[in-house]
Amino acid sequence: MDKQQSLISIKDALLSAAVSISQILRDSGDVSMGVGSQNAFGEHQLRADLLSNEELFTSLRGKCRFALSEENPVPQEMGGEHFVVTFDPLDGSSIIDTNFSVGTIFGVWDVENIIGASGRDLVFAAMVIYGSRTTVLLEEKSDWTAKSIENSTVSTYTLTRGEWVKTRENLKIANKTKLFAPANLRAQCKHDGYKNLVRHWEDQGFTLRYTGGLAPDTYQIFIKGSGIFSSPVTESAPAKLRLLYECAPIARLIEIAGGEAYGVNGPVLDIVVDGYEHKSALCVGSAEEVRRFIEFMNN
Repeated sequence: MDKQQSLISIKDALLSAAVSISQILRDSGDVSMGVGSQNAFGEHQLRADLLSNEELFTSLRGKCRFALSEENPVPQEMGGEHFVVTFDPLDGSSIIDTNFSVGTIFGVWDVENIIGASGRDLVFAAMVIYGSRTTVLLEEKSDWTAKSIENSTVSTYTLTRGEWVKTRENLKIANKTKLFAPANLRAQCKHDGYKNLVRHWEDQGFTLRYTGGLAPDTYQIFIKGSGIFSSPVTESAPAKLRLLYECAPIARLIEIAGGEAYGVNGPVLDIVVDGYEHKSALCVGSAEEVRRFIEFMNN
């Protein structure tokens, strides 16, 4: 199997797993029940986390060389010929008991070793949202093996009677916005820049749309056509978001759609991976507000 065929099979495996995860969340009773274990990041695992994680690993067997996830942050041999796959099987599981939307975040890397790579080595990204409907934000392109985003677009598909139906294509993110989702608000306690930025958004009449789930809070930027999500890092509010499983795949989708994605000292996609548990600050969305975030955080 050549690289293009391999990547398409990985994409199809994701879509197949997403159908199963959607059914698990709707039909498997109390998936928000804890199982008494923690992942490598010290977070309590829910039944939904483990079921979703298992579904994705099963679907990827034979499709890629290695796969690793937020629940299993060590490369697992998968028996395929190409690519390393990283994913957060169920982002937002801490709010699943409230019946808020949750998601799966997914990235495919064309590297031999993911340590020392950067987000520019991604060749594919996607994000699934499980809410009142199950939808997927999907990278599409003519050359499936290209790392460049120049010929990529972002589309949405909706799960309809067990089949994926395209509902939007060539999504774009405007430079300006009036929609904000400020995460890690405790950072305001020790960082006047972030406090002043949030106050600026409020004073300018921005609309607050924030659920506490990275996947739905960034997905809305694509659907609304603009928006800003911010999760800064301070000494008192350290980084929570994982570069491999969350930040880099979302940043690729954001850049494809014309938005910007900023980490600690520059674009998220330029950050060099220094470990399987690498965490980062994250600000993504409409370019004008991402730049305003950088300005306020550096003052």
